[in-house]
Amino acid sequence: MFSFRDSRLKRCWTLIVGATLCIACLSVSIALTDGYVWVTTQRHEQQRLRDLAQQMGQRVDRAVSESLLLLSDMDHAHLAPCSPEHIARMRALVLATRYITELDYAPTQKLSCTSWGPFDGAFKQTLTSDTRNDGLELVKRVSLPLNPEQRLLGLHHGDYHALMKLSTFMDFPIPPGVELALATMDGVLLLSTGSHVKELFSNPVNQSASDPSHDVVAARIQNPHHDWQIAVIEPIQQLVGAVHRKEWLAIPVALLVSLSVSGLAILYLRRRRAPLARLRQAIQRCEFFVCYQPIVSLSDGRCVGAEALVRWRQQDGTLILPDQFIPLAERSGLILPITDQVIAASMRELGPLLVADRSLHIAINVSVKDIESGRLLDVLALALQDTGLYRKQLWIEATERSFMDARAAREHIVRLREAGYAVVIDDFGTGYSNLQYLQQLPLDALKIDKSFIDTVGRDVTNTAVASHIIDIAKELGMRTIAEGVEREEQLVYLRARGVDMAQGWLFSSPLSVAEFVDYLSHNRSMHPDD
Repeated sequence: MFSFRDSRLKRCWTLIVGATLCIACLSVSIALTDGYVWVTTQRHEQQRLRDLAQQMGQRVDRAVSESLLLLSDMDHAHLAPCSPEHIARMRALVLATRYITELDYAPTQKLSCTSWGPFDGAFKQTLTSDTRNDGLELVKRVSLPLNPEQRLLGLHHGDYHALMKLSTFMDFPIPPGVELALATMDGVLLLSTGSHVKELFSNPVNQSASDPSHDVVAARIQNPHHDWQIAVIEPIQQLVGAVHRKEWLAIPVALLVSLSVSGLAILYLRRRRAPLARLRQAIQRCEFFVCYQPIVSLSDGRCVGAEALVRWRQQDGTLILPDQFIPLAERSGLILPITDQVIAASMRELGPLLVADRSLHIAINVSVKDIESGRLLDVLALALQDTGLYRKQLWIEATERSFMDARAAREHIVRLREAGYAVVIDDFGTGYSNLQYLQQLPLDALKIDKSFIDTVGRDVTNTAVASHIIDIAKELGMRTIAEGVEREEQLVYLRARGVDMAQGWLFSSPLSVAEFVDYLSHNRSMHPDD
């Protein structure tokens, strides 16, 4: 079974990660939502304030335009000053406008008559006047003698003054807490509904922004041609209610997003930690390496080769043995790239040693899919290219399962042997092979499975099976290799039965390439070539 660690611990780990990620995502989502709601609400409110300023600005522009037309008309009227016709003309013009409250005739700054009749009192401006680009004079704020509390805005041209009520510029609903102010372009305040909005005119840079120093949302528009600017502010605290309402509406969305992200993350983690996904990842990362178990000639004790055994070391250092991943690799087809990596590593690591000693061979295990695919010859040819190795030094080991279809198996074996490779049937005796079956396959050697070698000296029945396998191999003229030799009595038995080669812990455990080189050197010194 493909299990590296306790599956319960892995599930717990995934759930912990998922729960942590869910909480983190929810926190981040709420924080982002909170920030987004604040920003969007503030921008929306800022636009609303800008719309209010535009409404006021439109009224100011219309009032100035009406004043210009009225003053121009009276300047060209040529009527007797303060005559009934003159006064009637002024009155008619005022009644025809929306924003002009009164038209005054005041030569030499002395009010003589108004649109409502003659006047004998004095008229004085409360602030100095500015000459505009169009030649008119802006009387910034004036008060009338009959109503000194009422402040008006006046435009003066020649002998005439057009007076406008400042309150008519704000004849639209103003939300609670919102302050508006009208000023000239040089910052002289003309109208204000509150004390805080005046301060905005002291900042000439930011035309429409929030003012964090006063915790307000603000907007400002300007019309240099008509010499006015308007500012609107609202305490940012008034947005709290709207923000909270939007936040409560956004929380389900944030929760849904966090659950979705967490679910996808858990799914990804499960898939990534799933055996098949981990196997694919290991192939991509080249986490597989090769150990070499010496194969010894039983006639003289000399090492004649090695079997390449694949191992998997994960990035955390965990070592995975073949019986834990090979079955899954064979079922999924991932055994093919694993075989490629084993062949390439074996040629790279032992190639020079095999070239130096032509009596050595390397045995490589291949799977059913390797045999059936017909790709093995190309893979081997590519691996041997420029190595100097003889093909006879490469032994191909395949299990009985690889040869279930005797006819197809024979074709593949013939092709391999014709190319110069030796072919060995591995784990013999564990499948369905018999003498008639083996007679159909042109094999070079037969490897006796460890399960039968273990019974030597312990189980008479199974020892007889091992003896029978040896007899079959001899009858077919095959060399024999015993695997899993661990005890001296097994060695004595195998030598007595004429087995050619053996491997197992009695001789050596699987070794790294460096350890195998040392082992071979020591073996050669103990068993010199005659």
